[in-house]
Amino acid sequence: MENRAGLTSVEANRRLARFGPNTIVHAAANTPLRQFLSQFTSPLVILLLIAAVLSLALGETFDAGLILTIVVLNALLGFVQEFKAENALRALKKITVSTIRVIRDGVQRELDAADLVAGDVIILEEGDKVPADAKLLESMHLEVNEASLTGESLAVEKNAKDQKNNEVFLGTIVTHGRAVAEVACTGSATKFGAIATKLSQMKEEATPLEKKLASVAKQLGILAGGAAIAVFTIGYLQHNPVIQMLLTAISLAVAAVPEGLPAVITITLAVGTQRMARKRAILRKLAAIEAVGSITVIATDKTGTITKNQMRVVDVWLGGKTYTANDGKLRSSPIFPKLLNIAIRCNNASLAPRGDGKGSDVIGDQTEGSLLLLAEDHHIDVPTQRQGRIVEEFAFDATTKTMSVVWKEGATVTVLTKGAPESILARSSRFADPKGETNFTHEKKEQIFEAFQSFAKQGLRVIAFASKKIAWNGQSRQHVECNLTFIGFVGIADPPREEVGEAIRMARDAGIATVMITGDNELTALAIAKHIGLIDRGEEV
Repeated sequence: MENRAGLTSVEANRRLARFGPNTIVHAAANTPLRQFLSQFTSPLVILLLIAAVLSLALGETFDAGLILTIVVLNALLGFVQEFKAENALRALKKITVSTIRVIRDGVQRELDAADLVAGDVIILEEGDKVPADAKLLESMHLEVNEASLTGESLAVEKNAKDQKNNEVFLGTIVTHGRAVAEVACTGSATKFGAIATKLSQMKEEATPLEKKLASVAKQLGILAGGAAIAVFTIGYLQHNPVIQMLLTAISLAVAAVPEGLPAVITITLAVGTQRMARKRAILRKLAAIEAVGSITVIATDKTGTITKNQMRVVDVWLGGKTYTANDGKLRSSPIFPKLLNIAIRCNNASLAPRGDGKGSDVIGDQTEGSLLLLAEDHHIDVPTQRQGRIVEEFAFDATTKTMSVVWKEGATVTVLTKGAPESILARSSRFADPKGETNFTHEKKEQIFEAFQSFAKQGLRVIAFASKKIAWNGQSRQHVECNLTFIGFVGIADPPREEVGEAIRMARDAGIATVMITGDNELTALAIAKHIGLIDRGEEV
């Protein structure tokens, strides 16, 4: 990493005074008193309070006391549940970064993240939480978990040289590599801050249950009022005493109000909330339990959610033949070392020895780690294979479905590419066989296409590899990833979780449809979906 001076302390303090601390300003907290009083805003509760007042006016103190007791107990029950949820949410919000490594006055120092300002140069390493939105100045095999922003559990590769992928954001976590970045936005100006601001401006909308209860209260009020007026009018026309008919009409109106309904609803919702709490789910409002009960579709990611995200290579295709990953004949293939060479060098994962001395654990992306485990299983020393250096890296692109590195070892510069087999095949003009390299024919491409389709039909994630030698002078990605030599591909198994099939069946029995969303090949998705009972005959991907 280059030496950088960063901001001066004087300039940093000036910016801090002008733009404020690196904190997100939240909306005013809901005080306990306000939270308690909000329990009395329901139209049904207001109707009960009116009934209590009318009962007192009639001298029915017992009835009035009973109604008020029900209303207060109902409010207390709702308040306790929501207060506990608010406290739990406050605890969850205490996930801000405490200190961060910053370069100020040309010297590295640890600083409270709240004191960061735009223009600060920060140092990020594996395990760090990104303290603000920043632009990468330098990066080395950087991967960031952006689940807090995007919901995607897999880490995202970042590269300072890639204009489309050279930013990191507040609240995300560095899972691999290191970087130097310049702070672009702090506090409420960050993406997280924008989300928080929008959320604070949103008006709370009544749930379907709350709307229905308001409608019921309105209808009850109209019916009770109408009946009371009708009784009073009929009695008055029959020349009954006015006071007597007024008291009768008010008594009828009070009797029409269902005093126990709010309590029954609150208790039912509270029981549901407690059940959710035992499942480690926090519901801020009691009425939200109704929204959970109204779910009709579950959309879920595949990798790591439906599957275990424990990747292992199970099959290898080389030179027109398919081998199992542990087949000893693989080592005798002259193409296999070329495939492993690409798999190891075009790879941002690493291996760490387990404490028990039995094998290694993957650090980083599990898919890339499975390639390193394949090399380890064949007694290849990964660090030794990484002798040389990367002169350029093109991170995985969701559009091209490829990742490439330009690798220099001695005077030789080689492009090493891996990705979706259809993408690699489209960018290759030659293929490797045991006798050397041969120009592609249409028939050969069809043969390879059918081979990886058969892998995908087994539910395997398929990754292909290609390479070519190049005279490096800073060419574009498009130039680098063309006229490649196709080496081969591997099939990686990611077994489904044992409990997924039962969960899908339970959801289906409850009338909830489950949708699996994945970036994998559609045949892979279809095989997994069939295995877990997600898809029926005749349904489409």
